[in-house]
Amino acid sequence: MHRSQSSIRTWFRSGDPWIWMIGGALAISLIMVIGLMTLIAVRGFGHFWAKPIAETTATVDGIETPVLGIMTRSETLPAERIRESGQPIPQDQLLVTRYLFNIGNRDLTGRDFVWYLESALSDLRYPDQAMMVERREWGNFYGFPEALERQGAVVASGEQLWGELQRAIQRANDLHDQIRRLEKVEIGAINSAMERVRLERRGLELRGVSGAALEAARVDLETRQTELDRRFQAIQAERTQLMELAGRDVLIARTAADREVRIGLDNIVMASQNNAMGLGAKLLFYGHRIKQFL
Repeated sequence: MHRSQSSIRTWFRSGDPWIWMIGGALAISLIMVIGLMTLIAVRGFGHFWAKPIAETTATVDGIETPVLGIMTRSETLPAERIRESGQPIPQDQLLVTRYLFNIGNRDLTGRDFVWYLESALSDLRYPDQAMMVERREWGNFYGFPEALERQGAVVASGEQLWGELQRAIQRANDLHDQIRRLEKVEIGAINSAMERVRLERRGLELRGVSGAALEAARVDLETRQTELDRRFQAIQAERTQLMELAGRDVLIARTAADREVRIGLDNIVMASQNNAMGLGAKLLFYGHRIKQFL
């Protein structure tokens, strides 16, 4: 027994138990991280996957409305519940199926999602030209591309449009990243330096510095402030130039209701024609969306 206790004490003094504990904790942490990433990928699959864009016509109160968007949900409800909402349902019908469409175009319709009864919809179609545009403002746009305009002149349409549009979006995103860098890094650093100058100037007042020391400090602060102002004006000029370049291209598109819409490429994150994608393109799309999310 005495030897056993001595061996255990010697083992603990050697530090080996702590190495094993640290190794075990590291392994558990790695498993948790990998598990979390896997959970995000699995749960996010439905959200980030390039879903088909459906086109149909909804007839409500005798009025036909073109519909273009992604069907996100479906549910079957008691017909009585739908009747209570004011929608006419035959009395002999017990159940009603309805579909939730993400129709986007919030700037045009005022809402992103709309429920439609199955009985109100015509046959679903999935045109290859249907397009989803992810925008920085106003959410997604669903429609059909018509032309790419640059500084008021059409530069691409027809078969050449989609390839040129993708290249133009990439250029606009690169410019957007440069603008963000100027705003967050360059201008942020200048603002911080200006704040330090202000605090130093206030410190001179509070300490009651006077005479030659005060004059020398003031000259130094004014020199630094002048240089910061010069750098700020230069960065603002560069930012303005980049914004003009980013906003020079405009996508001309039309909605399912045949309404023309103009979307500046500086407001576009990405554009995709989900129905025309093969499996490889969808996997690339999915990886790109996951990368953006992470």
